[in-house]
Amino acid sequence: MAGAPGGAGAGHPLALFVVPPALVAHALPAGWPRLLGFAGTWVLAELAQGFLFTGFPWNLLGTVWAFAALPLQPAAIVGVHGLSLLTLLLAGLPLLPGRRPSPGRRCCWPGWAASASGASTRQSRPARRCSWCWSRATCRRR
Repeated sequence: MAGAPGGAGAGHPLALFVVPPALVAHALPAGWPRLLGFAGTWVLAELAQGFLFTGFPWNLLGTVWAFAALPLQPAAIVGVHGLSLLTLLLAGLPLLPGRRPSPGRRCCWPGWAASASGASTRQSRPARRCSWCWSRATCRRR
């Protein structure tokens, strides 16, 4: 959007900081190497973002912990970039291979995603909740 009113096109160079972590994650094998490579490269890109173009680090992931005092305490030790690394590692844990629910405890992730996105189905009676994920959608376990 070159020439967009209000300088809306100014964010395009900042979007380039997402490319190196994606390339590193694509080059590494699945599992811990990919997660650690992506998270580490993302934090390095956040550090570079603070020095290039604007001089101000926009939208650091570590700032998601700023809404409560207790999760914010590690920032005194590791800083906001350490909190960004922690956020990415925690967010990537479900993607690791071998991280599945125990046998017999299957979850209805598509139903959970539909209920989280606001999609709802009208039913004559209230739906039971899944005992593992607490979604109101129909679960394979039942």
